[in-house]
Amino acid sequence: MKKGIIRRAVRGCCAGLCLLLLGACGTRPTDYPLAAGTANPPQPAIDADPARPLVVLAISGGGSRAAALGAAVVKQLNDVRYASGGELRPLAADIAVVSSVSGGSVYAADLGLNGPAHAAAFMERVQNYDGIGWLVERALEPGTWISLQLENRTRIDVLQEMVEDLLQTKATMAVFNQPGKPLVLLNATDLVAGQVFTFDRDTLDDVCMDYDQVPVSLGVTASAAFPIAFPPVLLRNDSYLPGGCPGQRNGRLPYRLQLQVPAGPYANLETYRIARYRQSLRNEAIETTGADAAVGPYRKPLYLRLVDGGVADNSGLTALRRALLTVGTPADIGRMVAQGKLSRIVVIAVNARSDPPNELDRSPAYTTALESAQGISGTLVDSASANSALVFQNFVKLLTDDRDRLVAEGQVQANFAVYPISIDFDQLPNATATEREEQQKVKSIATSWTLQPGDVALLDKVAGELLWRHPCFRLLVADIGLQGKPEAPPVPDTRCPVEPPRPGAQARRRMM
Repeated sequence: MKKGIIRRAVRGCCAGLCLLLLGACGTRPTDYPLAAGTANPPQPAIDADPARPLVVLAISGGGSRAAALGAAVVKQLNDVRYASGGELRPLAADIAVVSSVSGGSVYAADLGLNGPAHAAAFMERVQNYDGIGWLVERALEPGTWISLQLENRTRIDVLQEMVEDLLQTKATMAVFNQPGKPLVLLNATDLVAGQVFTFDRDTLDDVCMDYDQVPVSLGVTASAAFPIAFPPVLLRNDSYLPGGCPGQRNGRLPYRLQLQVPAGPYANLETYRIARYRQSLRNEAIETTGADAAVGPYRKPLYLRLVDGGVADNSGLTALRRALLTVGTPADIGRMVAQGKLSRIVVIAVNARSDPPNELDRSPAYTTALESAQGISGTLVDSASANSALVFQNFVKLLTDDRDRLVAEGQVQANFAVYPISIDFDQLPNATATEREEQQKVKSIATSWTLQPGDVALLDKVAGELLWRHPCFRLLVADIGLQGKPEAPPVPDTRCPVEPPRPGAQARRRMM
C-alpha cells in the first residue's frame, strides 16, 4: 500500500508541475450578463410533503474520492424504500437540496443533471476516469499552449474542459432544478472577501449574471479550483458597469434590513457580514438610520476571484444552512412549517476528508518552499474538514432551536423530527486489525482526479457501513419503515442525539 501511495504522490507532483507550466500571461474574465430588460426568474419553491421525509445533503471536498463517496451514499439511499401512496418509494427520491464544495461538486452536478438513480453509473464513470492523465496529456500538447496564449486563457480553463469531459455535458444551469431533481448549491470561495460564493440564482443575480446561461462546468470548476495548482476563476461583476446592471434584478431583498439599523451587527454578526457582502456584490447604497447619507458598499469588487470552496467551508454546510434558515429562499423551512408540510427532515453530511501518511512526519529534512506551499494550502482545506463535526452540530442545533421556538410560539405543526446523519471515515470501527486496515486504506485514497482500481468499491462498502451504523439512520428506518438490506449492525449503546417529543416515539426507541 505504501508503494502505491508513493506512486500516486509522485504522479500527482508531476501533474502539478505540468499544470503550473500551463500559465498564460493574461486572464479573460468570465461574464454571462443579464441583458437589458431581462431578469432571473425566481427559483421555484421546494414543495415538501408531510407524508415524506425531506432529505438534504452536504458533500465535502476531496477530489474524485469525495465525488465517489457522495454518489455511494445516494446509491445506498436508492436501495432503501418505504411505503408511500400504495407503492415502495426510494429514500433518494426525497433528496430536496444538495450543497457541495470542490470534488463533492462534481457529483452534486451529476445529481442535478441526471437525478439520484444515476448514482451507480456515475460511480463507474469516476472509477474509470483518469483525470490526472487527461490534464497531463493536455499540458504536453503544443496545441494547448498555443490556444492558451492566443485566446488569453489559463490552466483553469483546462480544468473546466476536464470537468465537462468527466460530466459529459456542456449544459448550463438552466437544466438544474427541474421537477424531480434537487436544488443544487455549488460553492466556491471569494478569494478576497473570504466568503462562501454560491452558484445559485440569488448570488448570480447579485453580480448581474444570467443564471440560465452559466455553464454547470463553471460552477464546478470554481468550486474545485484548488489554490496554487489552479488560478482563480475570474468573474466580471456587471453591477459596476458605468450604467449599472442592464438587467432587471430582484429588488425585494430582506438582507438590507440588517444594514439599515445600528443594531444590525449586534443582532447577528454573521448575518450582518453576509448582508455587507451582498451589498458589495450589488453595488448598492443603503439608507441607514442615523447616517448623514446613504451608505455605499465597504468594498467595490469589479471582479471576483473564486477558488476552491473548501477554503471557506469544506463541508458545504454553510450554504445548506442559509438555504434552509433564510426567509424567502426556495428551501425556507419556515415556509414549509407554516404550510404544515414538514414532518421530518433528514440532514446527511458526507465528509470525505482523508488522512494519508505523510513523509514530512518522518523526516527532519529541510522543508522546501514548494512543500510549505503545498502543506499550507492543503492545511487550509483539511482544517476546515476537521472542524466539520462541530459545524454539523451547530447546524443541527440551529434547526432544532428554530423548531422549538416555533412550537413555543404556538405553531404545533412545527414539531418536525430532525435526523442528523454524518458520514465520516473516523466513525468506522477499528477494534480489530482488519477493521483498522480498512479504515486506513480508505483514509489513504489520495485527493486527486484519478482513483486507483478498487477505490470506488471500497468507498461504496464504507458508505453502506457508515449509513447503517449511524443511530439516527437506524431511528429513521424504524420511524418510517424503511426496507433494505442492512450493510452493518447498529453500534451498541448509541442513540440519535436529537429526539423531538413525538407521540409513540419513546416506545419505538426502546424497541431499537
